[in-house]
This record gives sequence, C-alpha cells and structure tokens, in this order.
Amino acid sequence: MKRKRRPSEKRDDAGASLHKSSSSVVRPHQKIANLSRTTSTSSSHKPKSGHRHYRSNEDEHLPLPFPSHLPRPHNDFLRDESPYQDSYQQALKTAYEGFVVDESIAEPDESDIQGSLLQMSQYFRRDVTQPFGLGTKCAKTYVTRCVVGDCGTTYKYLGLRMFSVPWSANDTMEAKGNTAASLVCPSTDCQTIWRLGQTLANRTVNHLQDLNRQRQKRGAPPTRGRGKFDICLINRMEARPDLKDEPSLQKPGMKTLVSWHADSSLEHYSTIAVYQTLLQQHQQQSLSVNPGNHQWYVALRVAHHSEGPEASKRGTDIASAIVQETPPIAASLPSGSAYYLLDDFNHHHQHTVLSVGNHSCNKPTMTATSIRYSCTFRLLRESHNVHHMLRRCQTTISNFHKKGAKLWRAEQLLLTELESEWIHQFFIQGSQHYNLLCKCYWKEPLSRLLQYWSQLEHRTKQTIDILCLAAIGKATRSSALPPSDKATRKARDRQKKALMTLEDISKRGPNATESVYESLAGLLEERATMRELWCKREQDPVFSGMKKGCQPMPIPFDFESSEREGTLMADGRVPSPLIGTSDGLRKVAMDLRTFAKAYASGLERDLPVGYQTNSPNVKQPNGAEYTVSKDSSGSGWRQVCTKSKSQKKKRRKRY
Repeated sequence: MKRKRRPSEKRDDAGASLHKSSSSVVRPHQKIANLSRTTSTSSSHKPKSGHRHYRSNEDEHLPLPFPSHLPRPHNDFLRDESPYQDSYQQALKTAYEGFVVDESIAEPDESDIQGSLLQMSQYFRRDVTQPFGLGTKCAKTYVTRCVVGDCGTTYKYLGLRMFSVPWSANDTMEAKGNTAASLVCPSTDCQTIWRLGQTLANRTVNHLQDLNRQRQKRGAPPTRGRGKFDICLINRMEARPDLKDEPSLQKPGMKTLVSWHADSSLEHYSTIAVYQTLLQQHQQQSLSVNPGNHQWYVALRVAHHSEGPEASKRGTDIASAIVQETPPIAASLPSGSAYYLLDDFNHHHQHTVLSVGNHSCNKPTMTATSIRYSCTFRLLRESHNVHHMLRRCQTTISNFHKKGAKLWRAEQLLLTELESEWIHQFFIQGSQHYNLLCKCYWKEPLSRLLQYWSQLEHRTKQTIDILCLAAIGKATRSSALPPSDKATRKARDRQKKALMTLEDISKRGPNATESVYESLAGLLEERATMRELWCKREQDPVFSGMKKGCQPMPIPFDFESSEREGTLMADGRVPSPLIGTSDGLRKVAMDLRTFAKAYASGLERDLPVGYQTNSPNVKQPNGAEYTVSKDSSGSGWRQVCTKSKSQKKKRRKRY
C-alpha cells in the first residue's frame, strides 16, 4: 500500500516537532525567511519474502505497518483494554516496536526517589518558551521542571535552552579542576537521580539486545543506539482543570500537559528512558503513592522523520506526516514504572502526556490533587554541552593571526551563535535561575563565554577597520598629499597594510574582495535583527505576571567601551568597542557597502561622507580607523533595548 506524498512541515528552532505550525520562523543566525522542505514517502516498508534488506535507505528505518484487519476504537486511543487487547499487543509488535515498559525499577527505591524530588523543589520552575522562534509569541509552560546531568550539559526545547544542575558536587569540582570550592548543590538528591539513570541505562542495554534479536529474525537492520545518558529533564505535572484539551481527538475530560512532539537535541538513535512516580498533593510530605494511576497516560503516534538524520525530509505540515492508517496508542503505567523509546523510535514517533478525568470507560475522576513526576533521561548531541562551545571559541581565537573571507565569516557566525544561543538564553531566565546555577557550577563557564564574546566583538571591530582602511587607502592613493606629520604617516601605513591584506585575499578567487564586504555587512544586519528580536522577547507581556526573580536580567555587555578585549570588570561587565543598538549595526553595514563601492571603483568620491579628504566634516582626519557616533543614552544591554524600542516607534511614525 503506497502512502501519500507529504508536503512540508514546520519545525521549531530547537528541532522538536509540534502539533501546529506558524507562518514565520526566525532563526537568529540565519536571514529571516520561511524555510520549507518537501519530501515524498516511500511505499510499504515491509521486506519482501526471502530478502534480508529493505528496498531503500529511506524505507529501512520506518516503523512496520499496523495490521489493517485488526479492530480499533473510533476517534479514540488504542489501549490495552477490552475489546482491543489483541490489537494493542499487535501494535506494540509492529508500528510501535521499540516502546518497552518496565513495571517497576529495583534501585533506587521509589520512596528515595520521591524524597529527592521533593528536596529539589527549589530548582523547579515554570519556564517561558518560544516554540516558533525569535519574533513569535512566547508561552509559559504548564509544568514546572528542572534539568540535572553531566557538567555543562544543556537541553534546548521549544526555543529555550535549559542549563543543568550537575549530578553531584564531586562531578562539579572535577570539572572545575579544584576541590576547594564551596558548593551548595543538593548533591545527595542529584546523586539519587544519577543512580536511577545508571539503572535505566543498564536496562536499556538489555532492551536494545532484545530489539536487535527481533529485527534480525525478520532481516531488518540492526539497532544502532547505545545505552548511555548524560542529562535528565524532570517534569512536575499537576492534573488541573485548566489544562488544554488533547488537540487531535478533542475528547471531553482528556487533557494534555505537553504538545505532541519528538524529542530534539539528541544523539541520533539514542534511547529515551522515562521514569514516573505519582503522588497525592495532600500527602506529599508523607510521600504516599497516588493510587489513581489510570488518570495518567503516555500517548504515542506514528509520524515519519519527526527527528533523526533524515528529519529534513519533513516539511511544515505535521498533519500529513502522521500515518493515519496507524491508530495512536495510550499506555497507563503504574507509579514507579519506566518506559523506553528505543533506538530510532523517537525518529518516527511523537508522544505526549494525557491527564484523563471523566471517561466513557468509567475510569476514576481526575482530581486537582494528583501529581506526576517524570524523569526523562537522554543522550545529547555534543553541541549542547558548554565545553564544546568553549572549545570552538578557543580554537577560533587561536586563529586570530590569520585573515580571510572564510575565517571572518566563521567568526561572525560563531559570535552570533554565542550571543543568541548561550548568553541571551542564560540571562533571560532571571536572577533566581542565575543565582542557583552559578552557586553550583555555571559561574566559571558563563564568565568564559562572556570573555570570548568580548574578544570576538573586538575582532569584529578589527575586521571592519581593515576593510574600511583598505578602501580609504585605495580611493585616496592617487590624490594623497605627502604626509606632513608622524600621525598621518602612521595612518597611511595602516591603510597600505590593510590594502595589501585585501589584495592578497582578492588573489584567492574572483570577486573575493567584494564578497568580503557584502558578507560582513549581511552578518552584521542579521545580528542587528537578532538583538532586536531578543529585546522584543525580553519585553513580552508573559513576563509581567511572573516573580521579579524570574524576569529577564540585563546582560552585562558594555558597548562602545575602550577597555581591553576579554576584560571581566569588577561589576561583571565585558567590553565591546562597537555600538550595540540595532540601528547602529545597520548603519555600520550600510557604510561597509559604501566602502565596498569605493574599493571597487578606486574613487575618493565613492567613500562615505566624512571620509573624503575634501569633505568639510571629516570624521577621521588621519584615516586611522572606522568610527560610529557614540550613543548618548548609555552603553549597556538594557539601554540598547530601550533605545531600539524607541527607534522602532520613531520609524513607525515616520513611515
């Protein structure tokens, strides 16, 4: 049976699949554009008799089809309930192969896990996400949550990067290279979560071996994942009456706490393991297990290429990616149980959590006192560890002695990523988040990120100076008078040196010089847009109803500073010689294009006004360097946001 072609489907900037789409997704390190991809799906992926392999690479990892002759409920989830038990079991063997449940976990004891989760309450918080990217609507999560894991790990979900609390104090000190640090992490409680992860990792190895044997029997490709975890996202969920209705079936009393999604940011083929424990709110302190476990369900549906190495085959319409011939399933699991999404299961399936109240099957009525803790263990891609970003920064800075179009472009892309994906992500989560995480681990890595940002900003200024001085030197070469003083001679020497650098670059390829100007101008404009959108995000109305400690912090950027690059000042600020406002960066980009024209023509009249020797208002009499007029409103990030907002209002009035 052939499946229909699937048009494109939109993905959020974190890589997670969502149950709805937006018309505009903005990525900070890319030009603002709607990205769409198209794909077509294959025919049935069941192997032919006598063949050991599937027909194509596209087919080989897709789930098996659900037997069409089996009965299924109408407009409802398939569950392990009469009269559909056989259909449910067959679904687990075919379309949902790789979903495995452990009814209980031997170690740690459930009471120890519950005790640790309750002791970690200071780390749980309701986050503000931005599912469809910068420039779109922000939303507060229904659940409170925190992340624990290996030192430096982060988990990016729905546009928000979450920074982990280390598994233990010892882990923190080893990573920092000292044993004298005074740490206040709840190391015993985090160590309990780590022990749970070790148990689930060992169980994962066993389950992967079983799955591999099943696949070998029918000639399917072997499993590729490994049984290892480096991070755990802990969600605390309350069964409240104000939860959203489940969107696909919209049955009365069926609520969802998280949108349909496939987990993002993970190492391909890595297993996801989830442990759940249930409590009653009025008995929380006595750690009683909630007997009404039927009101919580894990729901699954088949949606090809939701994640994984071939996720680009999806486009923007998630509805067409869902395999309608396969019914969604819902599993009700007891407290203290664990379930696993093995190997490539996350690539081709989506999941959500349901809280079910009054139901046609006469299940217990949902009460507002039901609490579910879920500990989701994952193995992240290396790029989501801060140590990977720090190494990239260090490698880039160690090559500052080199010059060239590719190097300069790579530096600018790294600078935008560093600022948008790490620094802004940390400070937007507020002072409470800052204080808790910096006490246990993150102070040193965050300081290094800020210092690298400062060095890259100074490097950007040096690159701009080279391009501008080269244009000035070439355009004024024929008309320049003999230098009359030492300062002028020094400025001429800098122009000649910059011109020689550009001429050397021009030998590396046709139009190489012109592309350097345009590339840098475009990247500066993208950074200007990125900053503008982060200012907008920080000022989103959703933050106004939150506690002050959860509202965005001002970032310690000190723009237009004369301090030495990479300096971490006493008040925590780091300097940049550049202007910080979006309009200021766009003005620099515009001037760069004018300098490019002057470089190409070699004519002094094509230089920006103020850089021509016959101009009555010369900006740099000696042509020493490129400058932008100072910002009288202040040089910090908060002032940059304030000024960008006022400039935007002025532009609206003007046009």
